[in-house]
Amino acid sequence: MKYSVQIGFGVVILLITLLIGISVFQTQQANSTVSSLVEISNAKIEHANTMRDSIRLRQNSLATMFTIDDPFELDEELLLFYNHAQAYRIAREKLLALPMLDNEGGIHQRLTQQVRIAQPLNKQAAELLQSRAPRNDIKQALNQAKEAQGKLLESLDELVQLQKQFGHDAMLESRSHFDNSFWLIILIGGLVLGLAFVIAAIVTKSVSAAKQKLLEKNTELANAYEKAELATRSKSHFLANMSHEIRTPITAIIGFAETSLFSSQTEQMRQQAIHTIIRSGKHLLKIINDILDLSKIEANKLEVERIEVPLFKMLNEVEDFIKPQAIDKGLAFGINYIFPLPEVVHTDPLRLKQILLNLCTNALKFTEHGHVHINVSYQDDRSQLLLEVVDSGIGMSKAQIDKICEPFTQAEHSISRRFGGTGLGLSLSCKMAKALGGELIVKSQIDHGSCFRVLVEAGKINRGKLIYGAEQIPEYDTERDFSPLITNLLSGRVLVAEDQEINQQLLGIYLKELNIDVSFADNGKIALQKVQSEDFDLILMDMKMPVMDGLHAVSILREHGYTKPIVALTANAMKDDKQRCLNVGCDDFLTKPIDRVRFVETLSKYLPPLEHPKSTVDVIHSDLESNQQLSSTIEKFITITMPEMLNNIEHAIEAEDWSALDQYAHDLKGVSGNLGFTQMMEVSSSMMEQAKLKNKAEAQHLLNNILDLADGMTRGLKSSPSSVVTKLDSKN
Repeated sequence: MKYSVQIGFGVVILLITLLIGISVFQTQQANSTVSSLVEISNAKIEHANTMRDSIRLRQNSLATMFTIDDPFELDEELLLFYNHAQAYRIAREKLLALPMLDNEGGIHQRLTQQVRIAQPLNKQAAELLQSRAPRNDIKQALNQAKEAQGKLLESLDELVQLQKQFGHDAMLESRSHFDNSFWLIILIGGLVLGLAFVIAAIVTKSVSAAKQKLLEKNTELANAYEKAELATRSKSHFLANMSHEIRTPITAIIGFAETSLFSSQTEQMRQQAIHTIIRSGKHLLKIINDILDLSKIEANKLEVERIEVPLFKMLNEVEDFIKPQAIDKGLAFGINYIFPLPEVVHTDPLRLKQILLNLCTNALKFTEHGHVHINVSYQDDRSQLLLEVVDSGIGMSKAQIDKICEPFTQAEHSISRRFGGTGLGLSLSCKMAKALGGELIVKSQIDHGSCFRVLVEAGKINRGKLIYGAEQIPEYDTERDFSPLITNLLSGRVLVAEDQEINQQLLGIYLKELNIDVSFADNGKIALQKVQSEDFDLILMDMKMPVMDGLHAVSILREHGYTKPIVALTANAMKDDKQRCLNVGCDDFLTKPIDRVRFVETLSKYLPPLEHPKSTVDVIHSDLESNQQLSSTIEKFITITMPEMLNNIEHAIEAEDWSALDQYAHDLKGVSGNLGFTQMMEVSSSMMEQAKLKNKAEAQHLLNNILDLADGMTRGLKSSPSSVVTKLDSKN
């Protein structure tokens, strides 16, 4: 049976092959003949159409030349007119080279005669156009040429129709051949159909299996793509947050380092500044370490060490960093020691401290009222140290708890906007706890606070070194070393073009500290007038001013041959902003808030030193109580200028005047940043972005944040101006 099926299948296949071969041979013979004829006919139609197009193009060229007044354009169009004739000639030669039907000869003879009539008329019209003959003569020549070319087109249309008819006849002949082979194909088709059913069953089964595998693969790819897209969005959001988080402590570090160098600073003021610098520096170091640790973890290169760590010294360092921040927010903070505790543990001090700082700063961030505590205990049976960070903050849902170990992730974007943060701390804490031989466990409830429990290996503990009471805790000292920065005074006259009075006052203080004579202009137009009537060694030009902005003013100065140095001074600090300033003629570029080191360095490039220089402490950023003039400027900003700015911003948001909102937010950003109010500067910068996005709801939310900050500044002013900056910067 098996062999019979195989033989029968073979005979059927052979029969089908023979029948198909005969049918294919006959069909190919017929198709070859028809194809050859159709190919020739199509070629003739193509050449005839090319000739028609050439004639129409020559007509268009003549019509175009009739409307051209410029002689050069006329010559160019005349050249195109003659080039079109070349296309006609080439197509005609190719057409005549093809086999010709009996009834085509008469048409070709007629075409030749019509060309001999039309060509001189075309040439005559072109020559009249080129010689600028009277328009009536030209019109008459154009009409004659058009009439002759129309007859030529009619003959070509007749030739095309003839070829189309020939092609149609060839198709009819092909159909006749097809009909002759029809029954043979029907027979073959029946045999093939039977075979096709068998093959189809096999193929269908195979394709179904392959399709199922493909669907599974596509599902995997879709899931992978979704995860990759989510990761990309999360990382983009993280980078935006990180930029803000890094700039905040840097601003505080630079600002308070500068104020501590004033000779009129009291020791208490310097101590306050130093403490703020230390806290901000540690915060910045934490952010940088988080980023570096993340890259190491993702590359599986995070290394931990096991050394002796004085437990209470490490906890004191954490307390020194966290407690001032808690007090500043009005929160209770403390470390609860559950004795006995080991004096020394064997772990990685950097990683363990990093975990605690991450958890504590996170708890402070999300706690508005109440407390943040650290509970410390030792589990002797497991040789593990248990650290609990307990807060009374906003709490988390179960879904949010499940995400805490994912990098770049916060509960939602609104949380990021409200509380800030990079979204790395908890993720890194999870991974580092595992690296230290333990784990991070979270218990939380919405609106009832959270408890972060960290278990880490403590190593082998000498029971003789256990601490059983607070009186046995050793004391530790911390050393600090700071060095002042010295510079020399400068000479020369500087024009400051700046529309904000507060910024004018601040820049005036900075420049006078360097012994520089300064003059002010409220906008670019006034700056131009002052340059015409007075002599300046340097211009500091704000880019965004009313009446005339800095870009326009600098452009006019350079166009009129002004060669003195001009330095752009603007709150817009993007690369494109800098390039625009340099393109219009600025020699240099400075951003707001003012970096005094960069400020002095830039001035030193364009202004000579004082002939008899004397050393002075480089006042990098004025302290609010070390300079009476600056204190007055701060007070004026908080009591007069700032309320006016906020009123303008509020009206712009209500009217949805996005251009005005961008300008008002830009002004507030520059002034608040220059005066050291970094948090207000950052929120103002965010409002500029929302103005560009025309997002009224988010702009209103940011305005509420600014109003809260303004309220705090007003209250702080009642005690002393310095307390305003100290308080706000410590929050940053």
